[in-house]
Amino acid sequence: MDCQNLVFSRHAIQQMFLRRISKGDVKTVVAYGEVIEENLDDTPFPSYLLLYFVEGKPIHVVFSYDESTDTGYVVTAYRPDPNLWTNILELGDKKMRCVICKHGETQAGLVTVTLERDESIVMIKRVPAEVCDNCGEYYLSDLITEQVLQRAEVAVNNGIEVEIIRYAA
Repeated sequence: MDCQNLVFSRHAIQQMFLRRISKGDVKTVVAYGEVIEENLDDTPFPSYLLLYFVEGKPIHVVFSYDESTDTGYVVTAYRPDPNLWTNILELGDKKMRCVICKHGETQAGLVTVTLERDESIVMIKRVPAEVCDNCGEYYLSDLITEQVLQRAEVAVNNGIEVEIIRYAA
């Protein structure tokens, strides 16, 4: 699916980091992946389960798409369990309806991103985000997602057990 703007939910960012799925992997799945399930009646936007093989390994991305703004929302990303899947072949001032709770609207705010992998916990404070006024889910732009994941990866590669960082653009 081709879209101009790509936004990542908190859940997606946490799961990507935990599962060692890069932002580039997710963008590849979104760009070239096969739609294996679709829910056109999903609200606030139609949603899709995408599949693509990155470096020979399958990745699923749950993706929601707002055609009116040409914005795609990455809800989560994971490597599908072959036992369960036998048929494996920037936000600016724009408000959006939350793709998680489907009721709240987002507004600009600052959040603390917490990422865990193995024995490492990385917290990045004061990260600019769009935050749901109903459930608190947050969404980061493509650029901010990349920066957050890079900083967390550096901390893990340095053997940090707990790292608390203040976000700075």
